[in-house]
Amino acid sequence: MLIASLPARAQTDPRLPSETSEVLADWIQISSQEWLKGKFHGMYDRELEFDSSEFDVKTWDWDDIIQFRTRDAVEIGLITGEIVVGRISVNRNDVIVIMEKPLKLTRGDIVTI
Repeated sequence: MLIASLPARAQTDPRLPSETSEVLADWIQISSQEWLKGKFHGMYDRELEFDSSEFDVKTWDWDDIIQFRTRDAVEIGLITGEIVVGRISVNRNDVIVIMEKPLKLTRGDIVTI
């Protein structure tokens, strides 16, 4: 599969799978349009921590993340106080929590991941 063969560095076109298919790593697309493959550590106070071979562990402003996908299920704390668990796929406007019944949210609905 193409994703498994990509080097662990910045990519301009990693040919990611769709948000409902299997994702083999955590990925973020930053404001420079580059895709980074690595390990998601968490998000709090609109700051997302991500470890990549390109930048090591770095904190990114939530608004500077264009897209974001997790390989594994994560706990998502919502503004309502509710916590949901699932893989996450984020674009500029929407957040899809991939679980038995996918849940569509907005970025503003999320407090922590």
